[in-house]
Amino acid sequence: MSAQTDSQLVAAPASVELQAHDLVAITSDVWSCFLDEEVYPMPEDTADLNAESVLASVGIVGAWGGHVLLELPMAGAETAAKRMLGLEEVTALEIVDALGELTNMVGGNVKSLLPPTCHLGLPMVVKGTVAPVGGTDTIEICRAFLGWADTTVRVSVWAKTNRDRNG
Repeated sequence: MSAQTDSQLVAAPASVELQAHDLVAITSDVWSCFLDEEVYPMPEDTADLNAESVLASVGIVGAWGGHVLLELPMAGAETAAKRMLGLEEVTALEIVDALGELTNMVGGNVKSLLPPTCHLGLPMVVKGTVAPVGGTDTIEICRAFLGWADTTVRVSVWAKTNRDRNG
């Protein structure tokens, strides 16, 4: 992870600027719409993310290239799936589907702040310890930590720094 604080702004390639408050607003809207619940900003040092987290990512390509990530502890991901699907119990596949859809909605809203020639990819969802998204050609440009249902939701945006924005 980047050493920046969530209140700092890093200019993304192609003159795109995103801030933590953008991610808070977008995630709040998505949670309200799909889960009928609110999220609230929380300090990074109170985050309860660990090796049992679920990480969902959706890529954006075109004039701007990067990824939008959504991360929750496994228990939070299960709660989100139950509430989103209106079920008492959920399978691993239902958790993947629900987190993929939530990430797709957050990513689509982030994409709306980018140049019009950008396109959203398909979401990917993994469980466990995950290496940073990119490599040396990807930087985190903003992140937000949110509280919800006694858990933490981390939303972050990573931008490609190289000229090939389509990969």
